[in-house]
Amino acid sequence: MNTSTSPLRTALQNLANFAGDPDGVFPLKPTKAAVVHPYPALSMWGNYSKLRQVLAKLTSGTAYADLSIADKTYLQTASCTIGVLAYNIDQIQKFDPTNVNNDYDYFGNNTFVLTQLAEELQGLMNGDESDGEVLPKGQMASRDYDPNSPRTGLTGLPKDIDYRDVPPEAWIGALKQRILLKDPAFTALPTTQEALAKVMTDPRVRMAELIMLKYQIRRDRAFGFRSSPAFGSYVGQANSKKYVLPSACNPDDFKFASLTQPNAAGQTVGDEGRYRLALSRLCGALDTTNYNPDDPTKRAWVLPKFPALYYIFPETDHKLAGALEPGTPIYDHRQPGSVLKAEVLAAATPADILAKSDSRATTDEEPYVKDAYVKDASVNGDVTFKVVGTSTLLRTPDYTLNVSPPTPTAAAASATPVLSSYPYTDTTPFPVADYALGSAIALTPQPLASWNLPHTAPLNKSEPPVSGGPNVSPNIILSTNGDKVAVPFLDRAFFDGRQVMLMRSLDIDLGMLRNSGIGSDVWLPESGIIYAFREDAIREDAIVRPVGTDTDLRNPAKPTDPDFTSGISTKAVDFRPDPERRVHGFRLRNGSEVKRKDSLLESAKNIRGLSFFTDQPVYIQGDFNLHQTTGSEDAKGDRLEEFVEQLPDNAPYDEGKFYGRKTTNYANFSASAKDRWRPSEILADSIGILSNDFCDGSIADTFVGPDLSKKTASPIADFSLLPDNAQRQNYFRDQYGDAAKSGLFGPGCTGKGYTSFHNRNISQKELPVPTVLGKSVSWDWVRENSSNATLPQRNFTAAANYWADFTSPIKISRAGQPLIEAPQSTIGAGKKPALPRPVLYGTRFGVNSYYPLSDNGEKLMSAKQTRVNATVVSGIVPSRKDQSYGGLHNFPRFLETWNNSVPLNFSGSFLQLSFSNYGTAPYDLEGWEITDTDLSKENIKYYIAPARIWGYDVGLQLSPAGPAATRFVTSSKSRNEFYNEPAVNDPYINMLCNAAKTVADPNFGPPKPAEVNCPKQSGA
Repeated sequence: MNTSTSPLRTALQNLANFAGDPDGVFPLKPTKAAVVHPYPALSMWGNYSKLRQVLAKLTSGTAYADLSIADKTYLQTASCTIGVLAYNIDQIQKFDPTNVNNDYDYFGNNTFVLTQLAEELQGLMNGDESDGEVLPKGQMASRDYDPNSPRTGLTGLPKDIDYRDVPPEAWIGALKQRILLKDPAFTALPTTQEALAKVMTDPRVRMAELIMLKYQIRRDRAFGFRSSPAFGSYVGQANSKKYVLPSACNPDDFKFASLTQPNAAGQTVGDEGRYRLALSRLCGALDTTNYNPDDPTKRAWVLPKFPALYYIFPETDHKLAGALEPGTPIYDHRQPGSVLKAEVLAAATPADILAKSDSRATTDEEPYVKDAYVKDASVNGDVTFKVVGTSTLLRTPDYTLNVSPPTPTAAAASATPVLSSYPYTDTTPFPVADYALGSAIALTPQPLASWNLPHTAPLNKSEPPVSGGPNVSPNIILSTNGDKVAVPFLDRAFFDGRQVMLMRSLDIDLGMLRNSGIGSDVWLPESGIIYAFREDAIREDAIVRPVGTDTDLRNPAKPTDPDFTSGISTKAVDFRPDPERRVHGFRLRNGSEVKRKDSLLESAKNIRGLSFFTDQPVYIQGDFNLHQTTGSEDAKGDRLEEFVEQLPDNAPYDEGKFYGRKTTNYANFSASAKDRWRPSEILADSIGILSNDFCDGSIADTFVGPDLSKKTASPIADFSLLPDNAQRQNYFRDQYGDAAKSGLFGPGCTGKGYTSFHNRNISQKELPVPTVLGKSVSWDWVRENSSNATLPQRNFTAAANYWADFTSPIKISRAGQPLIEAPQSTIGAGKKPALPRPVLYGTRFGVNSYYPLSDNGEKLMSAKQTRVNATVVSGIVPSRKDQSYGGLHNFPRFLETWNNSVPLNFSGSFLQLSFSNYGTAPYDLEGWEITDTDLSKENIKYYIAPARIWGYDVGLQLSPAGPAATRFVTSSKSRNEFYNEPAVNDPYINMLCNAAKTVADPNFGPPKPAEVNCPKQSGA
């Protein structure tokens, strides 16, 4: 870390420069001019402003050993992030398609993966909808671009133009659907859910993803935001027809173990040619706007996907705006911006002339590159992004001179064997060497047997755990060998209905920590103290905008914040939650017992509970720290109270029941040898309580419902479009409730119609179902990894013959809204009709797109009885007329319906620490927008209160104070006149005594000096 040129330091510096704002480090200063900090164009990639500050300290001469603990921690977490990314890239880089051994036998019966993948892709471009097609009829020339074309089978032969610009994601999505439809190993499964889970790990799918990533990552590291030259054209065969298609890579890279013929480059049309043609569809998305296979000046161009890699792990040193490198082949990585646009239009060099065939070179202007603040010399204008390590060369630059007449079109029409490869002259897809990131920075996952982190086989329970009973860990991941394991730490996400935004939470399985040792220590420390923080959480005052009268983002070009010139921000208490804050925090689970396992810690030391300290939000889920009898470690004990006569467990109690208890139980209650309870404290920005029936779900729940029915002869999508809001509850979320099938395991989800993502102002309008070309065809949600051309145009009839990757997430725009797209509504007249462009859901439906916060659009999960014993130290929100902070009874926050009857048993204490800085949404969700001035509506739809059976835990009086509690009262040398009792010979006391001898008292008559003996002053 002390060596500025080491691969790790280089990678960290690249990341810090790319996504770090020099003036974006908290605590922030008042902003200059009209600049927001952290600057959005930089922080949109992840805010690494602090990393930039820490690295500047190292560069200026501070040794790593002399950094603060906080600075070291930040370097370590950033190194972990960059190391994980480097490992993934390193593994993908090592895949070599020219090595015939990569065409391995994955079933053990001469079923070779590359060969089978090529065959499946061929099937998706053969014009036969009965076995799946990558394109819908409306986008196929062979079907006259008619969505209702009566042609079936091979009546209309496929045409080259159909498949020129279908992106790899669309091929992979269609591949999954084809496998689900045709492969007996999948059609035999009882439900679509199981089939979908299995198809994600199918060797053919994984190989297709590997090929796509292999070429895309190498391209993006070399070209960034700039589109890059394709390889050229390739003549191959599919379904007895020769195709001429552009390719993002050299198809001759692919070698096949299944073929007896030589796997030579430039093969004549045959099995090699048709396989390579198919696999080359995965090498990258192409822009074929100006493409003509027979005109070398009208080329295809490869589109970017991961442009950030150009700056973090570049293949050559470069400045912010890139460069035009001298020599042949042409290496033009000038980034899209005003400068490139002007140079290309002037067409003064061969590179500029060539770039004119790239439609994006003269139209796109990447904001990151042309932004005035980013390209300022004090930010990134003078920065050089450097190659990370050059020790291991993986691939040399690829360049093949095209000396092969005839033209591709003539070759395809020839009846005699012809060459397949027609690379472009002067350019190549990969003009620079590819260097491995390697072990210098890559974090290599350890085999399961080498883990120090506690882990167990998951208990496959579909029902929520019994209250206070055995721990059922929801933190289930796949290990490096593919086995499912439960771990104590897992980052998850759920929707916080009060904050009206996503919360990412580090879920901490306390049951696993208290039961696990590491050497002679315990994972849940003997002291109980845990300090926790997240670098991705953003507090209100960690964002500074130009000064205005309010936090106002209605005009994105001119956002404002309240006056900050004094250096003290009022944003946390201005009743206007900042929409760009991030309320990420922590969730404590499986904490019904926090006492360490007896065999791990001797009894005399096993007296502490949990003292969890963070300045970020915390939720407690399920029972926590129960007073219960000892016995089997994970078996539920009997409830203990301070009296033998116990209060009702699940109903309120009256004065008589409370004071009628006579027989104390101090021999057992709070006694460390008899009671598993331990004094515990949680100090956080805000603290909420969830029951074990809380179901996280996923954002897809907002838009679609799962179809868990048994499959029929035709494939059933894993998601059905929701017919209307009222029926959402009929789509049970059981896919989240089975550890054997789901990666989002939530024991509380089984049999539930709602998840956390329904507790929000959800979409109110159904997607339109217009009559298009004589059929009722629905609009649909745009998918993240798909193509507009392949979006499903779902008919309400039996066979829609449209394919899409339903496993891909719904796409959310930068504006925070989902994207939707209309079905194709026209028939092409001899050419492919223009596709409807995706639009924002809110734009399509206007102001009534979503339920308002005042409506009952929110759908709440039902809570179950929960018992919590803790000292809770937390922040609150401010109050004003008609908008209370919620009162003491809402000091802990809620997100479920307790129906005013489900008990929440809380014993402990509440202490207000401050005002919240992260969880700043008001208790009463009014005045949310600047235009909302009516505070009388009582918008409290995100929870229904529990039956609060609350009281002070007298066990806190009978046990040693926790680490936080011991600091509630501190000793001081400062004199306190009210409580101090001076000595009798104190000068002050002597003065009072002498005054009593001479001054008359109206109650006791004249003074009597002889009866008053005043002691001498000290030292007199």
